Amino acid sequence: MKHVLIRFATVLALTLPMLATVSPADAAHSTFGTGDVFVSVSGGKVQWRHSDGELNTTLDTGLGGFTTGMAFDAAGKLYVTNFGANAVSVFDTDGTLHGVFASGFDSSPESIDFDTAGHVYVGQADETGDVWKFSPAGTLLYEFSPEVEVRGTDWIDLAPDGCTLFYTSEGVNVKRFDVCDDAQLYDFNTAALPGTNAFALRLLPDGGVLVANSATIVRLDAGGDQVKTYDASIGEVDLDHWFALALDPDGTSFWAADSATADVVRFDLDTGDVLDTFNTGTGPNTVFGLIVKDPSADLSIAKTLTPAVVDAGDTLTIDLAITNAGPDPAENVVVADDLAGFKDSTPAEHPVFESATYCEVDGEGCTGGGSFDGTIEVGSLDVGTRTFRIEAVVSDDVRGGPLGPFANDASVSSTTFDPTTPNEDSENFEVNTVPNPPTGFQVVDGNGNIIVLWSEPTTDGGLPIDTYLVRYSPISMPLDVTTIEFPTPTPCVNATESFCETVVLANGDYEVTIQAQNAVGPSDVDEDTTEIANPSADAQAQMVPAATTAALSTCKTAKPANPVCVLYKIPTGDGGVFSVFDNLPEGAFCGVGPDCAGPGVLNTLPLGYDDPFHPITLIITWDVTAHDNGLDSEVWFDADADGPNPPKLLNEFPCGPKGATTTNDPCLKKMNILGSKTNPGANGDLQVQINFTSDGVATDPKTYVR
Repeated sequence: MKHVLIRFATVLALTLPMLATVSPADAAHSTFGTGDVFVSVSGGKVQWRHSDGELNTTLDTGLGGFTTGMAFDAAGKLYVTNFGANAVSVFDTDGTLHGVFASGFDSSPESIDFDTAGHVYVGQADETGDVWKFSPAGTLLYEFSPEVEVRGTDWIDLAPDGCTLFYTSEGVNVKRFDVCDDAQLYDFNTAALPGTNAFALRLLPDGGVLVANSATIVRLDAGGDQVKTYDASIGEVDLDHWFALALDPDGTSFWAADSATADVVRFDLDTGDVLDTFNTGTGPNTVFGLIVKDPSADLSIAKTLTPAVVDAGDTLTIDLAITNAGPDPAENVVVADDLAGFKDSTPAEHPVFESATYCEVDGEGCTGGGSFDGTIEVGSLDVGTRTFRIEAVVSDDVRGGPLGPFANDASVSSTTFDPTTPNEDSENFEVNTVPNPPTGFQVVDGNGNIIVLWSEPTTDGGLPIDTYLVRYSPISMPLDVTTIEFPTPTPCVNATESFCETVVLANGDYEVTIQAQNAVGPSDVDEDTTEIANPSADAQAQMVPAATTAALSTCKTAKPANPVCVLYKIPTGDGGVFSVFDNLPEGAFCGVGPDCAGPGVLNTLPLGYDDPFHPITLIITWDVTAHDNGLDSEVWFDADADGPNPPKLLNEFPCGPKGATTTNDPCLKKMNILGSKTNPGANGDLQVQINFTSDGVATDPKTYVR
């Protein structure tokens, strides 16, 4: 730091009224306020002045010597470098000396700055000239050694990226250093500065730089090119020892101090006009630092989601309450909520929300706004709270629910200094969708009917399944669609799938589909939930015991895997339609024995079948050897299974040698029974019971009912 005396304050005092009209002084205040000007002077002191330059009071570090650089922390406390005392002092927001933040520097701490995390950077003019980095509590964390010119790292200013440190070294360049990578960067200016010594510098919002460059103040644009210079005279005295700089919070002006004369001048940033001046009254070579208190607005945001679980196709309401706790208005406020970032990947990636609008909550209503694209430009926000509402419509195309939970983050930001950042809030939401398609869909052709089998979908979409929809249409008339609902589908007894339902169809070819439906809607139809059915009069359906794994089989001859096959042969003519329901349950009206399963479901012929001239042929085959070698078997038939007539023993079948599996084997039995349903109703159902016996004692009874 160079101190050259070439002007006298007495001359300035005589000529000052000729330059500027100073506005009336603000009333004295007890806490640091927006626009207050702080001037580092001799004797370890700092002048605290109002925004018009009038003196409010003088702060004293108690350490003597020159004070130079200054900076405010997030809490609004003022940090001051004690150049001669090798220390940094701190003042509370009411001007009370808080104490020494750090000391023991190499030599001459001259400038100070903060990053957004509260770390403190101090530039030193002499000895090593290093930049020291401290924790918010004052612990030395790191010593950076940037390149220097005439002296050390006199004046520093940290860029908004938190990494690039701009600094001067009383030379002719604006130098840069990366404090994140501990690496030297290229000089910022494209040509040497016009003066002999560069002192204080301040970064401009547009990316440019102001430099107090002794004889003039130089403005560089974002590319490092010189675009403007500033200078002033008071009366007949030229000010040409510009040393200190500070930006005014109005964004259109800045303050500069001439070290030799102790004059402080406010310039218009665009025109260079002098707007205000004052003299510290401390004499020549006593002013070596400036800072102006920026406005401060403590912003916060609170989010509310309604409902927390939203259905596909419905609307998610997001209320964002943004609060400014002051003390100043917040400018250029922006609210952000990245709804576009939520994606669904089923079947291909697409947005969760198909559209969104916003408005501002005003009492019971909501006004203004429009389409929401991720941000809301609020503008200026006075002290207080405003609430904005986003109505986001969930796409009907989302699948595989419930989706989430998603963490919906929102934030509020401002160009006004905020002591507490980041300002964010997050709430979770989920999305209910239509169910996934049912699984295991099968269609088995029957006698004038089809049997539809399926299992539950892999996910219900987040809501209970209300019903299953079976739709069929003739291949020849695809628009002739019939829908049958199964809100409580019949459980399969012997099948590997969960549900089995019979659909009566006339002969022909049909396309058959299955859907699961919840409160959101039905599942999609795809190739796995579409089958072609061909019910016909001479198709055969058969039933197997519960012990087997197959639900339905096309077997016409019993074998060990399907020990008993019961086939219905439907006659031609006017006999009507006979519906084969589920496979026969083992154990219905079962007799005594270890395999008796107890009462089962009694499946009946369709009501109204009454054709004694076209009887049903019941074809029964069974393999005695599938149960136990050497047993005999007998068949009982009951024309009214739940009626008053007792079962009738039709025949007894001795068993021959074990092991044969052909129809010629004496243990593979077959019998045809003719019957008709002449009295529609509960009575008259057919029951066939096959007992495997040993010496006339039923040891393994199997009962099949129709």
